[in-house]
Amino acid sequence: MLTPMKKRLIAGLTLLAIISAGLGASLVFPGKQASAETKMGQTALPAAQIEASAKLDDTAGLTSFVDGIMEKDMNRLQIPGAVISIVKDGKIILAKGYGSSNLEEAAPVDPTTSMFRIASTTKLFTWTAVMQLVEQGKIDLDTDINTYLKSVKIPATYPEPITMRHLMTHTAGFEEGGVGYQITTDPAKLPGSISEALNKHMLARVSPPPRQRPPSSSHR
Repeated sequence: MLTPMKKRLIAGLTLLAIISAGLGASLVFPGKQASAETKMGQTALPAAQIEASAKLDDTAGLTSFVDGIMEKDMNRLQIPGAVISIVKDGKIILAKGYGSSNLEEAAPVDPTTSMFRIASTTKLFTWTAVMQLVEQGKIDLDTDINTYLKSVKIPATYPEPITMRHLMTHTAGFEEGGVGYQITTDPAKLPGSISEALNKHMLARVSPPPRQRPPSSSHR
């Protein structure tokens, strides 16, 4: 029997999946494509050094490996700043900042205090949590998601209901949304919760979801 807390968790994960489906592709702010060469006076790292594998228990080797990749890609893509954190078995084995967190003040990136929006990377955490609930028998991928939603209900625009499988494969048929209220630089415009955002800005269903196909014995 599901407790109220577990029901809220399932509803919350479903809401996250809906928001992710509506946002579509990650927003990217492209810079000018830099050449493979670095700035004057600098030389690119040897490909062998950049592509060499690194063992997680070799801190020096791991740091050198990550440094090589970050230097190459930050120069190539003109990325002003970034932070890398590698966690294994609940322990941070590498946390390092690269570049600047404020170009005007020339402030370096601090891996413990500099914050970066991870955007659609959150989908990986949502999908993982959903599949854990599937393994526990608490969510069915092919059930109408309104079964799990409590504070928000998806309109029955089409006869076919939207399922978690549709959300996870980006085939739910929602319009793209989020800019201006879910994605904004003005904190005052941010909603207090995902359910609040969806109640005020319910994404329109612009196409019916595809019918679910039974699992094939030849594709596992």
